[in-house]
Amino acid sequence: ADAAGVGAVDGGEEEGEGGVSTSATGAWFDRKAFASKAFDAEQYVEDIGPYVSMDTLKSELETYLTDLQAQLVDLVNRDYEKFVSLSTNLVDVEAAVEDWEAPLAAFREEVLNTRDAVQQVLEQLNDQLRRRQECAEKRATLELMLDTNNVVSKVERLLQELSVGGGGGGGG
Repeated sequence: ADAAGVGAVDGGEEEGEGGVSTSATGAWFDRKAFASKAFDAEQYVEDIGPYVSMDTLKSELETYLTDLQAQLVDLVNRDYEKFVSLSTNLVDVEAAVEDWEAPLAAFREEVLNTRDAVQQVLEQLNDQLRRRQECAEKRATLELMLDTNNVVSKVERLLQELSVGGGGGGGG
């Protein structure tokens, strides 16, 4: 903290945020420092401790707290009308929600019906794919049986030609 101005006391009153009058504070007491996101209370007390007694700091902080509470009350009082009207506006929201309930229920029903129809079509497609796979397997088996039958027929014909053409002449 800066030592300049430490210990100097401003005896006048100034107007704080929201038009609330703030009490006389020392020039060293910077109210804006508390609003900083990087504010560190321990560091603040450590920096200001050599220049200001803890009792004086405590007194200034209590005064600042009182001013903040007064500002809060003023804000609530100023916006009280808006706050009260909020509940009446919510009645309008309830009516809007009730107006949307029936169309949303109908839409939900339509979505569920469509989902069921799509599910049925999907099941039919899966069934047809299963049957197609079975047919492909049976066709492959049938083709193997036909090939086997052709081979057996050729072997029988060759054996018949051998028995007819060779006539049992095995020696020389």
